[in-house]
Amino acid sequence: MKKLFIAILLSSLSIAFAKESVDTSVVKEDASSTAKDTSKAVKETAAEKKARIAEEKKALAEKKAQEKAKATEAKEAAAKAKKEEAAKAKESKETTAQAKKDEATKAKESKETTSQAKKDEATKAKETKEAAAQAKKDEATKAKESKSSSLKEKKEDLSKTKETKETVTPVELPSPKKEPVPVKESELTKPTKPAPKKTVNNTGSPAADGAAARAKIGELKPGPNDVDKNGKQLTSQQMKMKECSSMGKGRNQADFRAFMSECLKSE
Repeated sequence: MKKLFIAILLSSLSIAFAKESVDTSVVKEDASSTAKDTSKAVKETAAEKKARIAEEKKALAEKKAQEKAKATEAKEAAAKAKKEEAAKAKESKETTAQAKKDEATKAKESKETTSQAKKDEATKAKETKEAAAQAKKDEATKAKESKSSSLKEKKEDLSKTKETKETVTPVELPSPKKEPVPVKESELTKPTKPAPKKTVNNTGSPAADGAAARAKIGELKPGPNDVDKNGKQLTSQQMKMKECSSMGKGRNQADFRAFMSECLKSE
């Protein structure tokens, strides 16, 4: 056991020594490589330096160009995004404006429709009112015509009745026999007096005679039997004309006209 322990210890020591030898060798190699590089750098010629600087400038220029290109792309992308955003905003604004316009148009159309409906309703009400008024007027006209026709029929019936009465021949009844009354001789020779006529004493002036006749005739009121040939009711003026004409007979044309003019005057 003791021998095993000593063997392990010796083995560990040998391993540690070998490792330290390797590390020292690596350090020496690194130092040698660094020295070689330094000597190589020292040995760089002017031409190589110029080429290197040109290469570095070229690399720097390419880098700047790339950065510039990236910046341009970023700027263009930002401008495009801004433009698209503006286009969207404009489109949205136009859509909103169109929606408002459509809404205003619909409101206007609705208002016009309501106004037209009210106008049509007013027109219908007016037509209905006018139709009712016309119907009432027609009814009144019909009633008036019916009344006039009824009066005309009554007058015609009255005229027919009168004509019938006038055309009926009365039946003569046999009168009882009377003894003749003796007439005195003096009465036979006595002249008979004519029936009195409704005349006006001529004063010599047709106008004065007409005025006297007008005063004598007075105001005439037609009765139910005062009708003309056709059975039409005579007026007061027509009756007066008949009386004046009767009283003015026997005059020449000029005197008759003067007489009638004065006789027919109103009181």
